[in-house]
Amino acid sequence: MKAIKSKTAPQKEDYSKKIYEELVNIRKILQSSGNIYELKTDVPKITSTETTDELPTFKDGTGESIKTKEEVIHPIPKEYRELVNAILNQKFGINVEYDKVGNGFSYTIVVPDEYSKMTPAEKEMSGVDLRTRFVNYSEGINGVREWTSKVYNSLTPEIKSIVVSERM
Repeated sequence: MKAIKSKTAPQKEDYSKKIYEELVNIRKILQSSGNIYELKTDVPKITSTETTDELPTFKDGTGESIKTKEEVIHPIPKEYRELVNAILNQKFGINVEYDKVGNGFSYTIVVPDEYSKMTPAEKEMSGVDLRTRFVNYSEGINGVREWTSKVYNSLTPEIKSIVVSERM
């Protein structure tokens, strides 16, 4: 009989640092292309073993530079903004928070107060009407389109007519 050599299991790599570095690279590419319209700035910090004083600088829709150490900034693809403008209108806000594991992202539509169906008690409790869904990368723009359409369809007929009339 032959002796079977035992193999040690390969060590798991820490992909969070690699994912963070890739996101920084993607942000730099998006920044240079000028396709950033909105930013999500209230996201948790991504910790890294490396420290740096440099954070990427992005511009929001008003052209204001945003650069702080307290915030990690997530760019929103131009196509998502265009979908929201076409299905809803430009008054609706959107936020994208990318999954740390890399499976997808949380896509949030911020419903303006004038279109919200929230009761005064709900408004007091949460403050803002947020409609969030997790979209897998495999769904991509189709998942964003589907969720945006569902948010539109959840509005009352009166609100839908106002939303449509205020599209530009």
